[in-house]
Amino acid sequence: MIDAGLGDKLMLDWMEPSEKLGTDHRIYVLCPASHGHEADLAPGMDDFYPGGSLLGGLFGMPFASQPCTLLKDGKCTIHDTTFKPRMCREVFACKAGTGPDKYDMAPEWNSQEGRSLVASWCKQHGVDLAKADNFS
Repeated sequence: MIDAGLGDKLMLDWMEPSEKLGTDHRIYVLCPASHGHEADLAPGMDDFYPGGSLLGGLFGMPFASQPCTLLKDGKCTIHDTTFKPRMCREVFACKAGTGPDKYDMAPEWNSQEGRSLVASWCKQHGVDLAKADNFS
C-alpha cells in the first residue's frame, strides 16, 4: 500500500504483550486506518466506547463502530489489487476466519524488516512511537 501511494490511509496499531506471542513488549503493525485515524494511531478504547472505557461496554453503553477508511459504499476500494494487506484478506473482511489469527502474523512485524517499516512510516507521517507506547 505504501508503494502504491496509500501510506496516508494506514494507521499504527499494535498487539499487546502476551504469552501467545512470547513478548513482553508491544508489537507495532501498520494496517488500513479506521475513519479519523488516517496516518495516526489506531483508535483506543475510548473511541469505541465514547461514553466511557471498556467497562462501559460491560454495562450496556453503545459501541461506536470504527469503519475502515478504504471502504466506499460498503466495498473495499483495494479489493482487487495486488497490495491488499494480508490481514485484510485472511483475517478480516474478505475471507474472515479462513486464514491465520492476526497474532500468527506478529513475527512478520516483530522482525527487523517489520520494525524498520513501522519506524520509517512513523517518521514520514509524524507519528510518535513514544506516544504510542503510552496509549491504550
